[in-house]
Amino acid sequence: MEGTFGKFISSPLFTFIIGPEKKEFTVHSKPLADISSTLNALMNGEMMEAKVRRVEWPDVDEDTFVRLCEYAYLQDYSTPPRPLPRSVQSFEEWGERQPGMSKKERKKYYKKYLQGLGQTDEPVAEPVPEEAPVEAEPVPEPEEEPLEPIADAGPRELPYREASIWTGHLQDKFTQFALPPIPVKTESNPLSNLYYDDFKAVFEGHVRLYVLADKYGIQPLCFIVLHKLYETLKQFKIDSESVTAVMEFVRCVYSDTLKHAKEGPALRDLATRYMVSVLGQIGDELQFSQLLEEGGDFVADFWRMLWKPGN
Repeated sequence: MEGTFGKFISSPLFTFIIGPEKKEFTVHSKPLADISSTLNALMNGEMMEAKVRRVEWPDVDEDTFVRLCEYAYLQDYSTPPRPLPRSVQSFEEWGERQPGMSKKERKKYYKKYLQGLGQTDEPVAEPVPEEAPVEAEPVPEPEEEPLEPIADAGPRELPYREASIWTGHLQDKFTQFALPPIPVKTESNPLSNLYYDDFKAVFEGHVRLYVLADKYGIQPLCFIVLHKLYETLKQFKIDSESVTAVMEFVRCVYSDTLKHAKEGPALRDLATRYMVSVLGQIGDELQFSQLLEEGGDFVADFWRMLWKPGN
């Protein structure tokens, strides 16, 4: 059959059994075989898996496998979706979380909050009086002062502080990361977090795909993941809640990548540079101290980045 796509859909089928739930995905073998010589040997070589046309991947989750297949066909993959927000059930419940606000201020902020959730058409629920009030002459309301953005009503964004280590020059460490070239233009679609977002799943989705691509020698996909992660981290806002996602991102990178993996050091370098660049924001945070107390390769990499000649 002529054409790349025709060859794809006419190639022999192969079944991947994914994750602890043993979900079966039966796919055409050529798209995956074309992006990795290791996968080609697995599906079309002399191994037992090639003969039975099945393999078990218990350590790969379903979303990561789907992104791998998406890349095999399109040379790109969809950014892991923004998680569902930590929403509230009512105007009264939301107001309880905003001490020191008048009812009018809470109402205006709540409308902005709904807009952030994509619920712009949802009316704000207010208690209905049992009896109609006696009409009175309308009293002109005082002119409203402009309100601060909605983000100020949530967890505080961590300020950048100077400490005994002169952190001002460290902010550039992240932007100095040498992004590898990618063969085709991809859609980075970076997500900018809001205070009610939990970005742990977004970061882990990128990292898991990177680890799988590195394991099977798919270097172009590793490069694309680095680009997408870089753009996401560049826009990430660190506050008193989102700092948790940053720490979990570093743990995920260092627990899932080997020190001497083919492309592992590049992902570790990106994570370390990011942490160094935001040291002025996270240096006083308990969670950062706990991360350092765990020891391991990250602590060594972090210190080497701080102590590099020219810092």
